[in-house]
Amino acid sequence: MDIYELLTKLASIEDTEQQIFFYKILSILFPELKDMIYLSFNEPESQFERFNEKNFGNYNICGLGDYSKLWVIDNKNEDTMFKVSQVAYLDLNILDRLSSYIEGKQVQDEDDFLEFMCYLKKMGTNIKTSMIERMTTLYTKKEKYKENLLNYFKYLNADKLDRNTINVKVTPQQEDYVNKILRINKDDEKYAEIMKEYDLIYCMIAAAFYFKTKYKDKEKRINNFVEYCLNTLNVFLAPEMYTLLLFLKEKDNTGVFNKLQESKIKNQYSTFHNVAWDLMHPRIIEEYYPLISRSEDIISLPYFATNDKGLGNYLRLNPRRGIFIMPDGIKRSIFTHSSEDDILDMIPSEKLKIELKYEADIRKDRLNKVDFEKEKNNIDMKVKKLLGIDA
Repeated sequence: MDIYELLTKLASIEDTEQQIFFYKILSILFPELKDMIYLSFNEPESQFERFNEKNFGNYNICGLGDYSKLWVIDNKNEDTMFKVSQVAYLDLNILDRLSSYIEGKQVQDEDDFLEFMCYLKKMGTNIKTSMIERMTTLYTKKEKYKENLLNYFKYLNADKLDRNTINVKVTPQQEDYVNKILRINKDDEKYAEIMKEYDLIYCMIAAAFYFKTKYKDKEKRINNFVEYCLNTLNVFLAPEMYTLLLFLKEKDNTGVFNKLQESKIKNQYSTFHNVAWDLMHPRIIEEYYPLISRSEDIISLPYFATNDKGLGNYLRLNPRRGIFIMPDGIKRSIFTHSSEDDILDMIPSEKLKIELKYEADIRKDRLNKVDFEKEKNNIDMKVKKLLGIDA
């Protein structure tokens, strides 16, 4: 049993006292884990209701898990108290809508929107994930994007969000920051890995749609999709595969993939891009932004502020039971569903089950040779041909 399997075992224990005991055993057996921290979102006795997700009409603030059940397990003194802060990452649809409002335009459900933005300001906000998403869009209106960013800083600087916010001044430092953002290219080395991950998830979504549309037989569509992931993409991304397998089995009742309908794809092919970002946002937060300051004993709970039901539905479909923060800063999420066994139970082919379970090293060796941008173009061509869309 490897370390990740042991961590999964720890997270599956329902009793907190037994979890703590198991954690201490692991710390003794594996000294490199002694500074590991486990943020559990599964402790019913904690009752931190104020950390729950919030809804303002169609505007949602949702987290990676059930923060009302937050519990921290680590090797510090039991009397150590962690401070908890909250930060909401704004979805692009919110950033765009905020700018429209400040520019004097009408926005949908305006009273709800203003209450929503007022609440967010008290929480604390961040626009880094929406900035990265914008880099994956072939946009030419940089001046419009600059206007959006400047209006965001006007919102931060204003005492109150109203029609006078347009007159609020932006500091020279904030303007310099905006200009720096606009100079960033999506091919910059800092973002290359994120873009590769985006292309990969896009491929998985487009392939799931392709096989679901091409084959009526559910077993055939599932086997083809899993074979594509394991042997063309050479990856096994458990949470995304679990969700897409539900889509192929037609057992997703949450509406995560309501956008993936043939008529909608024909009308707006960029739908794949939008759905890929629903799945990417949580990954970026988990992988690239700190959730804890060890020196100051501060936990920063990330939320997503969005008007997109798909993102909220995705997070609720398979919420995290908890997140392990390793001594080197790497984070490992444990999900309510999407364990290896959960996924194996959904795959009809015994051959593919064996490949998934025992050929991880083979996939790892082949992974560096995969050109995900090329594969993205390949699957796009297949989907467009299937739907009769001009390439």
